[in-house]
Amino acid sequence: MNLVITIYVIFILLITLFYVVMVLLYILGWQTISPFKPSGREVSTKATVIITARNEQENITKLLTCLKNQTYSKDLFEVIVVDDHSTDLTPDIVESFEMDNLRLIHLGHHIDRDIIAFKKRAVEVAVSQSDGELIITTDADCVLPSNWLKCYHLFYSRYPKAHFVSGPV
Repeated sequence: MNLVITIYVIFILLITLFYVVMVLLYILGWQTISPFKPSGREVSTKATVIITARNEQENITKLLTCLKNQTYSKDLFEVIVVDDHSTDLTPDIVESFEMDNLRLIHLGHHIDRDIIAFKKRAVEVAVSQSDGELIITTDADCVLPSNWLKCYHLFYSRYPKAHFVSGPV
């Protein structure tokens, strides 16, 4: 019995050591990446911002206001909010928000209630109805700086072979 416990403890210590080493390597690797500095390039890529929202009536107006105030050309981006079965006023707030490039999709019109992974399905539905070459997702409780979309575009333009771009969470 003692041998089994000893092997188990050694195994746990090795896994922990491996995890600590991996985290340290990630930290060192991230520190070698130079920060992205946006240049003054012209914006030309059509972008779609996708927001999945469920019961976000307290937050959605702040986010939509941030998106309305983007420095990105209003003709070059659209905002799609996918209402994920909200039981509050989220869809009503989105529908009444004054923004020409804003659309609301009710997820319930596109899937059965029995399906799981609503957020994943919400993004899939929005992407299938989007016009953007550049698809950007954000959560409904985020507050964004006015150059948020432009920075994503500039990064996308500078690294055209990138398959995935992520920002801080």
